[in-house]
Amino acid sequence: MSPTATTLAPATNPRSKAIQDEFNDYQRKLVQARRRLNVYTLVAWIPPEVLVEIFLHFRQLTRESEGDIPGSHEGRPYYWIKISHICYFWRCVALSTPHLWTQITVTNSACVQEMFRRARGHRLQLKVNLNPLIDDHESLPARVKLAQRCLSILPRFSSVDVLASDTQDLADLLKPATSPAHLDTLIIATLGIPGMPDSYEGSPIPFIQKSMPRLRRLQYEGPRIHWLENAFRPTLTHVEICCTQRSAAAQMFTVTRVIRALQEMPGLRHLTLREAFATTQPECRVSSPIDMAKLRFLRLDGLAKHCANFTESISVPPDCVMHFVVDGEAPFSRLTSAISAKLATAKSALKSISVVREGEHAYYTTLRGWTHIRSLTTIQDTNVQPTVTLSCSVQRLNLQTTGVEQLLAQLPLGDVRTVHFDGIIGLSKNIWAKLAIHLPAVRGARLKSITAEGFPEILVNTPQPPAKLQNNSQSRAPLYLPRLHTLLLDEVPFEMLSPQNHSFLRRLNTAIAIRKARGGTAGIIRKLMIVQGVDIVMGEVMDMKRVVPVVQWDGYELTFDDHGEIFDQFAGVGGKRGDDIVDSVQEYEG
Repeated sequence: MSPTATTLAPATNPRSKAIQDEFNDYQRKLVQARRRLNVYTLVAWIPPEVLVEIFLHFRQLTRESEGDIPGSHEGRPYYWIKISHICYFWRCVALSTPHLWTQITVTNSACVQEMFRRARGHRLQLKVNLNPLIDDHESLPARVKLAQRCLSILPRFSSVDVLASDTQDLADLLKPATSPAHLDTLIIATLGIPGMPDSYEGSPIPFIQKSMPRLRRLQYEGPRIHWLENAFRPTLTHVEICCTQRSAAAQMFTVTRVIRALQEMPGLRHLTLREAFATTQPECRVSSPIDMAKLRFLRLDGLAKHCANFTESISVPPDCVMHFVVDGEAPFSRLTSAISAKLATAKSALKSISVVREGEHAYYTTLRGWTHIRSLTTIQDTNVQPTVTLSCSVQRLNLQTTGVEQLLAQLPLGDVRTVHFDGIIGLSKNIWAKLAIHLPAVRGARLKSITAEGFPEILVNTPQPPAKLQNNSQSRAPLYLPRLHTLLLDEVPFEMLSPQNHSFLRRLNTAIAIRKARGGTAGIIRKLMIVQGVDIVMGEVMDMKRVVPVVQWDGYELTFDDHGEIFDQFAGVGGKRGDDIVDSVQEYEG
């Protein structure tokens, strides 16, 4: 009778243990051999200082892709660490670089303690998400306590980014915070409940009033903003305030209060105020506009009259980007006049001015201009004047062309070199004539969609000079847009028909040929680019090659259904952008 497994087990245990020990020893030797082998691989040849830069770059890329950016609390904050697990050498370099581990997101106690240990004595950056709507309710109390423990040693931190559920929770969270003497960045957001007033009486003013001699960036988003006035300091260079809920006038800003605060912040470079102004407030009166010599970006959202009053009260340098989002229900002619006056008194062209008028059904009207961006063409002008671009995008359903006419009539457009028109329905030949007369210096035009409908006819017309110049034949311009040499057609329906049943591209071909036949170099179209053309007629495109020296097509063709939605999109030549049209057509037809 053979022994059973039960009787054999005690006898074989020592032998089995010896075999297991031998196996473990082989495993350790294999790991050590792999480490020695990794020394001769390419990944181990990267110098440690270069490897650290790779880690930093990868950390930034993953945080951006995950949505984990300043002021946002999404994604996986520690996802970037996986790059340090490529090999033993990379892991050693990562662990021996303390400043890789300075960005701490409060998750659990063990993780935070390990980040503190790896960062050693470096300044830290703290992110806290206490949003109960997306958070695990069971872990929320522990996370609050852990965040308060971190804030109790606030001198270790140079940046604090907090998302709280309401003002009361924010005030409770900041109570144990110690001296923020080394704080450089303070980002706070409170959710509130949409449509409901923030009835909590708590206020973080005691923390805000503490000395912050190094504070440079202040960012807040929430339903209450009146207490933020205590956070304004002379050291600030970046201020962003967004009010998510209308409150009583006493809990909002006035233009006068903001202007008074700006006088104490001479180094401010970035200012964003979104829905921060009280609806009813007295007019701000200043003897002379305050000089914001270092301001490089300004964004104001609210009533047009408040944006205009603010614009009239400050003086900005030419390289300042100005962006306004105004209420669509109120007229904004005063704001346009204020901008026009600002341009007229400026010693040089302003870098960028943008006005967005919100309208019903989420449609809006945008006027952008005075932006130093790369021109549409590679053909450079011989002079050194700055490239000025005017971009007008209209997506309202009524009075589109009238609004565009009124806007452009109030702005000085003599220096505009590039125009971009998008989504403007009803731009007939007569409307184009009214617009083109104000654009004598335009070199490049980008026309998108139906906006290009009446453009070909304007290329062959001669403008009427002003009445005072009727008798001066030398002052008469030979053509509209006399310096135009580059066209970019973006999603233009080439089958748009004229009253004579001529297609758009055929009309454009005829117009360009007439301009060319008049002789001289002025007004000759030298380059035509087609991007995502709609219903392309290849024969007409080939004919265009005979009148335009450079014709380029990106290879994409769109087809729209009856509702204006994209029905089909295919790359006729594999999407080889920038290929000459002849090569593109050969591949397309093949």
